[in-house]
Amino acid sequence: MTPPEIPRILILTDDPDDARRWADALAGPEFEVSTEPDSLPDPEVVLTDHDCSAWCFPKTEFVGRVSVGLTDGSEADVALPADASARELCLACGLLAQIVRLRRGQQAAARRREELERAVHIDPLTGLPNRRAWDEMLDRRLAESAVSGRPLVVALVDLDHFKSVNDRWGHTVGDQVLRQAGAALRDGLRQDDFVARLGGDEFALLLTGAPVALAETILDRVRRAVPRALEQLGQEPVTASIGFCTCVRPEDTVEDPLARASAALGHAKRAGRDRIKHRL
Repeated sequence: MTPPEIPRILILTDDPDDARRWADALAGPEFEVSTEPDSLPDPEVVLTDHDCSAWCFPKTEFVGRVSVGLTDGSEADVALPADASARELCLACGLLAQIVRLRRGQQAAARRREELERAVHIDPLTGLPNRRAWDEMLDRRLAESAVSGRPLVVALVDLDHFKSVNDRWGHTVGDQVLRQAGAALRDGLRQDDFVARLGGDEFALLLTGAPVALAETILDRVRRAVPRALEQLGQEPVTASIGFCTCVRPEDTVEDPLARASAALGHAKRAGRDRIKHRL
């Protein structure tokens, strides 16, 4: 069994007598004690007779604070009288250190959950939201559009002749093309717009509150940005075809706009590729 970590206690006081008395009270194998902040950069508990708010501690992790002789506690977690005994100092610091560890463990677990949640929703190749994130966002934006009445544009983007890129140059170059194309799509959108990689060379876009004319302008901008972004790869330019529809019907389900955008994308492909088509 791994032995428990020794609590780290930082003493902060301008009174050398108090510093010596507190250090003597906490002396022993139960605590790691220091009066120098630089020598103990990550304390679990700060034992002080100062106003705690005047000291700067890491904002990312919880630091316990025991105040001695301060009438108002000064934001301390535990307030002790000026004549606190050695036993009181040990109990306060020891118990608070345990609470700090639990709190830090909770913070670390929350960070891990956030990282895992993010990983579940991110395409590892392009760094864009993935199909799962797209499905959730589309459902949310459709519900918002039904309430607000603002149009919602759903667009599908497909790279033209992408298979030939992999066949001719290999999958390493193909992956570079996908990353560059994804970045071009992301950078060409407005702040509240949304782009995801659905899989392969297919991407999907959501434009909120954009009438057809504005949507065409935005989509044409990202369509032209794709081959420009790929020029630095030194290969033949890869173009993109885009099909889109506008969701203005409250009864639309998730499948309806995707089917219409997919039909518009097929029209763009049949019409010669490297173009945008709209489907009502």
